[in-house]
Amino acid sequence: MLARTSTSFDASVWEIWLPLMNGAEVCVLPQEANREPGTLVSWMNRFGVTLAQFVPSHLALVLTEAAHVAPPPGLRAVLCGGEPLPRSLADDVAGLWRAEVHNLYGPTETTVDATAHRAVPRGADGHEDARTPSESVPIGLPVDTMRAYVLDPRLRPVPPGVTGELYLSGPNLARGYLDRPGTTAARFVADPFATSGARMYRTGDLVRWNRHGLLDYVSRADDQVKLRGFRIELGEVEAALLARPGVTAARAVIREDTPGHRTLVAYAVTGGPDPRPPTCGTPSPRAFRTTWCPVPWSCWTNCPSCPTARWTGAPCPNPTRSRASPPGQAPVPSRRTCSPGSSPTSWTDPWPDRTTASSTSAATRSWPCVS
Repeated sequence: MLARTSTSFDASVWEIWLPLMNGAEVCVLPQEANREPGTLVSWMNRFGVTLAQFVPSHLALVLTEAAHVAPPPGLRAVLCGGEPLPRSLADDVAGLWRAEVHNLYGPTETTVDATAHRAVPRGADGHEDARTPSESVPIGLPVDTMRAYVLDPRLRPVPPGVTGELYLSGPNLARGYLDRPGTTAARFVADPFATSGARMYRTGDLVRWNRHGLLDYVSRADDQVKLRGFRIELGEVEAALLARPGVTAARAVIREDTPGHRTLVAYAVTGGPDPRPPTCGTPSPRAFRTTWCPVPWSCWTNCPSCPTARWTGAPCPNPTRSRASPPGQAPVPSRRTCSPGSSPTSWTDPWPDRTTASSTSAATRSWPCVS
């Protein structure tokens, strides 16, 4: 088992102790090797690692930057958690490393994983053939002893296909937050579906049961926004960007830099040697819904992240815009000239096969590149 997760992350507990308690070996990755994808993969090869765990954004970076290193021959399974797992990334791991990919979900309050799902490659059976690369791998079903409820604001179960908030119940729940009784009472509530006075944990995550009876992660409960009358899940915008080749992390936000003018903006982090590959600048029209257009977005070489490689929530910079086209007219395509170290240069993509909902959309359809 490869032990590379920071000890500030609860997943490190089972990563170290579970193998040792069952007679397996643990390969502790040096801190400097964890920062270099090529060295990390070489280390896995050297010590015959059979099981490894990654945050999806870090895993995407490792696959991109260590493409020249031979894949680990003994690797049997890759476990992902901490972030939504893009379908395209799971397919890449299965294809390049010939290993099973498992998507694990579980807030720290549920010690450690609450649901799990093995990603089935597209075409392997009829179970997931209809899923597109822009979708995330389901978080699956509850693990042993755990129960999962998808409830509406009145704590009533919602039908399959309808988004609701995820509640978890079972013996794995924490007792609460130390010296924070108010927060504990708000997040750990009585389980109305249990007769033994059990509690359930309100995760704050929005999910839905899909047609296969599996849980699909949608977004955080506070990530739903309304723009120009349309409800938008920021998590779905991020998933669409993560499906693009070379994109290792994504963040979608609503900005209001001018009072009264709210704009949907997405930020993408690329992991290749060229921080702005052509595919980063031309998102597929089919990957973005009409209500998401326009989506100004910026390409970064890195992002504000904590030691666990997850987004810290730090403020994102204001993207530089190009001069807007006259109302009612499509923007004129301009050549992208930004390069590493250059000043921010905006460029526009005409998307000739799309139509905008209003002249306001047409006037702001630009995708800036930020060094």
